[in-house]
Amino acid sequence: MAIRFRIMPKFRLALTVIRGRFSVDDLYKQREAIESSESYDPSFDLVFDGRRISAFDLEGSDIREFAQSLSPERKRFARTAIIVSGDLGYALSRIFRATSGRQRDSTLKIFYGSKEAMDWIAEGRRAVADNRGDWPEGA
Repeated sequence: MAIRFRIMPKFRLALTVIRGRFSVDDLYKQREAIESSESYDPSFDLVFDGRRISAFDLEGSDIREFAQSLSPERKRFARTAIIVSGDLGYALSRIFRATSGRQRDSTLKIFYGSKEAMDWIAEGRRAVADNRGDWPEGA
């Protein structure tokens, strides 16, 4: 299993890409790696790309426990896009959404493609900027 993450302060975005087998320990390691980064800000948008996961070594109960361990500050991500490639990834992501308290929250969505996920992230930023009046022209 390989987890790669990149925090892009200029874009107020944290991107995580998972490849190979994915376990519950990987969830916690990924969170710790992002939180320990000096560039990390819990208000950044988060994109979690799990399309390259080849097998899941975790269960719904692991996802529930992880989701419930998140602090309220961590839930402040402007938007969280989870990108999946199959039914199991989608089902586990739905469990995460439900148990993280974001079932009815419009700040977390599950996608099958990166274009749709990034379009949704950009849509949220435009809505915020429209309210503040500071979105760059043409963006």
